[in-house]
Amino acid sequence: MIDADLWRSASHRNMLAHLAGPIRAGAIDDALPIDGDGKIVVDHATREPLVVIGPAGDLGARTLTVTVTREGGAEGFINGTLTFADWTERGAYLPAYRPDVDAVLRSAGSFTLALAATFSDADGTTSGVAAGDLGAVLEARIVEGVAGRMAVLLAAEKARVRRELGVVAASRRIETARAGALDRIGAELGVRRFSSVLAYDPATKSISEAHLASDGSPVLEPDPSYRRRLALYRPLQRANRSGVLAALGLRGEVGFGLDEADDIFAVTAVSIGVDGPFRDDFLAHVRAAYLVWLERAPNADAAHDARFLPADRAAATTDLRDRLSAAFKVPADGAVAPVLASTLDTIGKAAAALGLPMPLTVKRAQDSAGGSRYELGLGVDLERPAPADLAAAAAAIRDPGFVMPRDLALAGVLAAVRAALDADGEDAGGAWLFGPCGARTVHELDASTVYLSHLPVSGLVIEGPTTAAAGAATGFTARFLAPGDAGLNAALAASLATAAAAWTGAGNAPWTEVAPAAAGPVLATATTHGPADPVFTVFAGAGLPNTGDAAATVGRLQTLPGELWAVLTLAAPDAAELIAGGPDAIDRLSKLVAVLRPAGVVSVLPLVTSAGEVLLVAAAIGLPEAGLNLADRRATGFRWYTVPIQGPGASVGAIGSRTTFEARGPGVFALVCVGYASRGKTTPYEVAVTLPDGALLDLEGYEFAMNALEQVHPMGVMFSTYRLRREHVDLDGDGTADPLPVVLSRTYRRFRFERDRGQSPVEADV
Repeated sequence: MIDADLWRSASHRNMLAHLAGPIRAGAIDDALPIDGDGKIVVDHATREPLVVIGPAGDLGARTLTVTVTREGGAEGFINGTLTFADWTERGAYLPAYRPDVDAVLRSAGSFTLALAATFSDADGTTSGVAAGDLGAVLEARIVEGVAGRMAVLLAAEKARVRRELGVVAASRRIETARAGALDRIGAELGVRRFSSVLAYDPATKSISEAHLASDGSPVLEPDPSYRRRLALYRPLQRANRSGVLAALGLRGEVGFGLDEADDIFAVTAVSIGVDGPFRDDFLAHVRAAYLVWLERAPNADAAHDARFLPADRAAATTDLRDRLSAAFKVPADGAVAPVLASTLDTIGKAAAALGLPMPLTVKRAQDSAGGSRYELGLGVDLERPAPADLAAAAAAIRDPGFVMPRDLALAGVLAAVRAALDADGEDAGGAWLFGPCGARTVHELDASTVYLSHLPVSGLVIEGPTTAAAGAATGFTARFLAPGDAGLNAALAASLATAAAAWTGAGNAPWTEVAPAAAGPVLATATTHGPADPVFTVFAGAGLPNTGDAAATVGRLQTLPGELWAVLTLAAPDAAELIAGGPDAIDRLSKLVAVLRPAGVVSVLPLVTSAGEVLLVAAAIGLPEAGLNLADRRATGFRWYTVPIQGPGASVGAIGSRTTFEARGPGVFALVCVGYASRGKTTPYEVAVTLPDGALLDLEGYEFAMNALEQVHPMGVMFSTYRLRREHVDLDGDGTADPLPVVLSRTYRRFRFERDRGQSPVEADV
C-alpha cells in the first residue's frame, strides 16, 4: 500500500527535501543507526550537528519516554528526557543533543549517546523497551548545518499541531476517547457515567449503591468500564446469534453461550358434538373421505373406490395399502391419517431391511370412542418387537459391513437410524428406529406396546365427555402422561427419577414416593412448627418455606391437579436429623435441594408429620407457601383452543390443565390442547444464556450482561438468564457462586435512558 502522507510529522525533512542551490549544502539530514546495545555512535566529524530522536511508528494511545545520556560526560547541549505524548505520529522528532563545535571550523568530533525508553498506557501501566528493541521503536537522525537546524526549529510546531489533531480524532471514537470526551459521547447516546459502585449486603440480601469511597472521595466510573458500556450502543448491531455473543463479550468475559435445544410442544385434539348427531356424522365422514384403511377387505376397498381421486393418486394409495397390509397385522376396519400411513410404510420398510420379524402388529388404529389419541386416526398402538429382536436390528445397522438398500429414500432413513443410535443409543421403546422413520411421538404404553404418531403428541391426552349441551359449561382436563401412562405428569416423573438416581448414587438413603391414593391420609398428619422448633431453622437455612398453618396449606395443596405434585418421605435417619436440627442438618437438606433443582423439580414444600416423618412435596408447578422456589417457571403447561367445524362457535378457557368449554349453539367442534413438559431444555422461541462450569460474574458483570441482552434482543424471542443467575453470579466476591435471590433478579442499573440524550451531569476531568 502506498502511503500518500510520506513525511507525517517529519516536516523538517519535507522542507529540506525542497531546498535548492547552495542552501541545500548547508542542510544535510542523515539517519543514525541505533545498535543492539541501544547506543548511537557517531565516529566522524560533523558540521554544526544536531541529533533529533522520534518514534519509529505512530504511538496511538500510549506515551513514550526516552532518556538520552552522552558517554564520556556532558558536553554541549543535551535534552536528557524526551516525552512523546499519546497520538504522536512517526516523524515527530525532538532535539536530543547538540555537541560543542570548533569556533573556527564549526565542526564537532565523534560522540556516543546511550538511549533508554519506556511506554506508558492510558491506565498507568508502564513497560520498558529492551536495548535490543530500541532500533525498532525509535528513529534517530543527525541534521548538519545552520540551515538544517533552522528547518528543525521552524517545523517544530507542526508536529504538535498534528498530534493535537490526532487527539481530536481519537476523542470522537469510543475505543480511543477518554475523560470528558467519553462523557460527551455518552450524552449523545443517552448513557451516563456511573457515579456509584454496587455493594451486596449478605445480612439483608440486598444490593445498594455507594456514592463515596472509603476515604470520603466521590466515586467516578473509570474510563475502561464506561467505554465498554458505551460500546454496546455505538456499533451497527444485529440481533442474531453472533451479534448477541459479541455484545455479551464486550466486557471481556469469555465463554458465553446460547442454548437453543428446545423441548417440543405437544398437541392433541378431540371432537365435541353439541345437541345432535353432528360428531358421529363428522367422524364417519373423516373415515370415508380422508383416512387410509389399512386392511385389504371389501368394505375398506369400497370406501377408497368411492373417493373421487385422480387415477395416479388412487393407484399410489392402493400400492401403499398393499405394502401396509403385507408389513403389518392390522385390526379389522383399521384406518389412519394419510401422513401416519406413510410413516408406517417407512417403518415397515426399515424393519424388514434390518431383519425384524415381520409382519409387525398394529393393535389399535382410528377409534371414534378412543379419545384424543385415536378418534381422528392420528395415532396407533404398535406391538413393540421383542427386545432381543430390536438389539439384533441395532447391531445390524451398526455393522460396518451392512449393505444399504438401493432405494435412496430408504437408505437415507437407515442412515438417520444409525445416526440416532450413535447419538442417543438404544432405548427400550424403539424410538431410535421409529423416530427417523417419521414418528415424532414414540410413547410407551406398557411393556409390550408403544403409541406412535406423526404429530408431537408425546403423552398428552384430553379427558372429558364427547358431547355437550349448548350454553352449558363442560369441563375438560389435559394430562401429560409419563411413559407407561403412569399417574404423574411426564415432566415431574422424569425429574423425580433423575433426582432419585443422583441422590442414591451419592451414597444417600433413598426416599419413598407416597402412592397418590395414600397421599391424602399422610398429608393429613402434617403439623405446624414455629420459629422455636429446630426444624424451622433447618428449612429456612436450606431456602425452603415454613408453613404458617399446615392444615390450611394441605387443604390448598389438594385443590391442585394430583398428577402435578408428589409426596416424598425422607429416610428415617435423615428425618430425625432434620427434626432435631443436627449440626449437619442444613447442609444435608441443602444438598438434597441441590439434587432436586437441576433434575427439573420446580417447587418443594417441606412438611413434618405427627409421626416424626419429614415430607417433601415436589411439584412441576408452584405450590402453596413455596411458589416456584427451585426454578423460574413451571415445568408443565397447557393452552387451549376451540375451532368450530360446524356451528356458531364456542369459547374455552385459555390456560391451565383444567378448562371449561361452552358452545353457543348446536354443531361439532374441535377442542385443541397444546402442552409442554420441560425436560431441562428451552421452550420454542426461548434462548438460554450459559457460561462454562465454574465461570463467575461479579455484580457489574451481571448487570452488563443484562443490559447487553436488552440491547441486542431478537424480536419475539425470550432470553432465559436463570442458569446465569443461579450458578454464575458471585455476589460477595468470595470466588463462589451465590444464587441470586428472586427479588434481586432485576436489581441492576440500566445503562441507557433515552430521556438522558444530550445531558451529561457527571463528567470526568479532561
